[in-house]
Amino acid sequence: MCLVSIILYRAIMAILMSRLDNTLLAAWASRIASFTGSVVNLIFILILSKIYVALAHILTRWEMHRTQTKFEDAFTLKVFIFQFVNFYSSPIYIAFFKGRFVGYPGNYHTLFGVRNEECAAGGCLIELAQELLVIMVGKQIINNVQEILVP
Repeated sequence: MCLVSIILYRAIMAILMSRLDNTLLAAWASRIASFTGSVVNLIFILILSKIYVALAHILTRWEMHRTQTKFEDAFTLKVFIFQFVNFYSSPIYIAFFKGRFVGYPGNYHTLFGVRNEECAAGGCLIELAQELLVIMVGKQIINNVQEILVP
């Protein structure tokens, strides 16, 4: 649900910014929308990360393992799967699915009334690198600030 909302956010922001009177903002509309979408995605990742750890703990407790080792193994597997999907769903979308379902002139496909995103002329590699940079570096910066402020 969060990934779909970020996709819609990027598309709507790109459309709104391209219609502005400022030609500089209109030219960079898709890049700005992509960057701000990456930052919003990072915020969603951080929030969902806490929720997924709590959910994994609840689900593992329901399983009622016989030993602490089996409990920890099951908990670690659940946290790994949740975190993998949480962190890499957006880069996987950009790398493999973005721009594949756009349609053609005169018959563009839409998602909730908004035209599907498409890659730039050179492809989605720059946007993918930007997404990974924001997620990986942003997470490290937030963790370092948190470690300094909350010992």
